[in-house]
Amino acid sequence: MAQPPASQSDPVSRRRFGTLAFGVLGAALPAAVPSVTASAASTGPQVTTIAELRARSRPAPSVEGFAQVTVQGYWASNDGGGGTFRWYPDSTAPDDGGMVIARNSDEGVAGRWLRQPTSPEISVRWFGAVGDGRDDTSAIVRALSAAARSPEKVIYFPPSARAYAIIQPIIITSHGISVRGGEGAVIEQRTWGPPVFDIYNADDVTISDLSLVMEGGDRSEIPTTTVGVNGPTYNAGVSSSGNRTIVRNVSVRGFLSGVKLTTYDRATRTYSGTRVGNIIEDVQVSEVAFGLLTTAQDDLVVTGLTGSYELFPYYPAPPHLIYMSGSSTTTAMTLSTNITIRDCEATNGRGGSAFQFGGIRGGRVTNCTADDCDSLLSTGDCRDMTFTRISSINDANLYAGSLAVPDDASSNIIFQDLTMEMSETNGNRLILLGGVDCRIENADLRVRRSTFPCGPDIAVVGERSSLRNIRISGIDSAGGSTGILYYEGSGHSLDAVEMAGMGIGIQVAANVRDSDLSYNPNLITVNPLLGAPARRVGINEPSAGVDPGIHVKRSERRVPYAFSGGIRVEAGSVSHALISASGPVQILDTRDQTAGMDLTFEITNITTRSLPIVWDRSFRFASPLLTVSPGATVSISFTRTADHIWQER
Repeated sequence: MAQPPASQSDPVSRRRFGTLAFGVLGAALPAAVPSVTASAASTGPQVTTIAELRARSRPAPSVEGFAQVTVQGYWASNDGGGGTFRWYPDSTAPDDGGMVIARNSDEGVAGRWLRQPTSPEISVRWFGAVGDGRDDTSAIVRALSAAARSPEKVIYFPPSARAYAIIQPIIITSHGISVRGGEGAVIEQRTWGPPVFDIYNADDVTISDLSLVMEGGDRSEIPTTTVGVNGPTYNAGVSSSGNRTIVRNVSVRGFLSGVKLTTYDRATRTYSGTRVGNIIEDVQVSEVAFGLLTTAQDDLVVTGLTGSYELFPYYPAPPHLIYMSGSSTTTAMTLSTNITIRDCEATNGRGGSAFQFGGIRGGRVTNCTADDCDSLLSTGDCRDMTFTRISSINDANLYAGSLAVPDDASSNIIFQDLTMEMSETNGNRLILLGGVDCRIENADLRVRRSTFPCGPDIAVVGERSSLRNIRISGIDSAGGSTGILYYEGSGHSLDAVEMAGMGIGIQVAANVRDSDLSYNPNLITVNPLLGAPARRVGINEPSAGVDPGIHVKRSERRVPYAFSGGIRVEAGSVSHALISASGPVQILDTRDQTAGMDLTFEITNITTRSLPIVWDRSFRFASPLLTVSPGATVSISFTRTADHIWQER
């Protein structure tokens, strides 16, 4: 509503007028009226309701500049809508239903009752909102308009016995508005589709201390209140296309999204630009598909977002507690930069991972947990992100990686202090590490596997992936997984790994190249119930003549072999084969080896006669070792070549 010009004879300053009536409509005040402070006493006549104030006779000219009336309530005494009103005979400000009241017969002539507020906040009760479950939409909209014209720009929802009910969105288009609720204040949206608050291209808006509830609505049906391609996701507790929006200490239930931060422009029906400096703090969600849904955010800070998420039938995309969408290849949703997310917890999440990040360039995610969720976290087309103290408890691990970096477009993704525990047995991989220059440091994984083979627990498919200080524990005695599978790529590194209850500890595929793998085979144990198929390390050699450039630095592991026929050594997990020979010795070809690997045989003849040694043709000698004397021990070392030959050193 436009602000009419003040009377030219009005000497009241703009600042003083804000003190008097929060700048409502710029109503003209007479020069003779003294200043009224915020603590003005309720003196003079009293009426019960605003309706009675409208019906009150016009004050006599001799006192009209000082006339003051106390109203006990808006609809009834003590309903929170009353207050002190002062008569301004020269004011022609439009009646707004709360701050400016015209007499029933004076709408077209000068003279208005102006509220003398005792608080800088505009209460929705002043405009007739009751909070008893009946529709308060129009009263809230009027209060918002008044707040937008006030110096402090604060609209307040006092505590109420029931919810403040609305049937349309509360659209905020003015910059700097602050919406605050009293203890236990609830706003209930009763139309399926629109949000409670739609912050439309308005900056510096704050929503705090409120509960926002969607009452009713069929989640299997797309809301009828759609707005272009943005329509299906318009359904949110708070939807904002502004900059520096703050949503603090708010709970949201029943909407598609708890909070939606978007760049969508309803006028052009397109996504445009980025939004800067938005803050989400201490928000709790339930019965939502997305706790936070965003596109194209710069300098976003999210702290203390908690709650559950679930699939909405009308919106088939996987749900998440946090879903930041974006891609460098999609013009509709551009990238986000410099994000900060901390202290967030998803519980009982069904249908998707707790955290989904897309199109992010630079960010830190710290101290975030998924408890009893279908999966933990996924990234896509993200770069330069660090995840610290990330954990999942009772992880269902239902998808292609509870923690996944699946695409080549992601790079420099770092996970530090990672903890994951599967809730029930399945054969899915737990972590999928793709991308370029991605790494995991300090991880503790507890996996449940009832069959073998299954997994792997960590699948490496990217380029230059790094794993350091990794602990994997199989906590189901019946089975065993592959702990780490290097499936493809080059430039990988492994350092300090500990595993227990495995089927295969480390598996390296034949197409992996130029990688440095350092491990201690003594710290890798397999499930003894699995028998011969289980082993600590499995390495698939490429075709003869191909040097994969894999450098294995395994700690010394000396393994005794009680001779009973041919001996085949698992070179990937054995550095020294200790053979106690009681008869002719036959050394078969080895398994789990790669070019550059060293292997030593120590053969002791425990008989009183010389024993022959027969070597597989893959062993080549400077001078053949074909016998071992009675009671003697001989030692010989070999290095594996790219031609699949063990060459004596």
